[in-house]
Amino acid sequence: MYKSYHEFADLFSKLSPYELNHLSEVLLCKLEDGLESKLYSKAAKRALSEKDIKSALTDAMREISLELYEREISEEHIKLGKAKAMMFTPQNVAA
Repeated sequence: MYKSYHEFADLFSKLSPYELNHLSEVLLCKLEDGLESKLYSKAAKRALSEKDIKSALTDAMREISLELYEREISEEHIKLGKAKAMMFTPQNVAA
């Protein structure tokens, strides 16, 4: 499952802002169809607006993209560290 999630998130991170907006609108429509406007905030006792849900979905997708970039940077730092270790490791040279 991690692999498929990572692949989805990786592809998702390549979406343009327009595509992200479109995707969040599609997800919002599916939420509305499935829940028939029955989403309520327990804390505020008020119905969630379309803007609230769309914003939450978009923010979640953006956060996933940032996490993927951070993970990629971390992996590249590890690779760089290994490359430096290999290049600068003293080795005995036969005379």
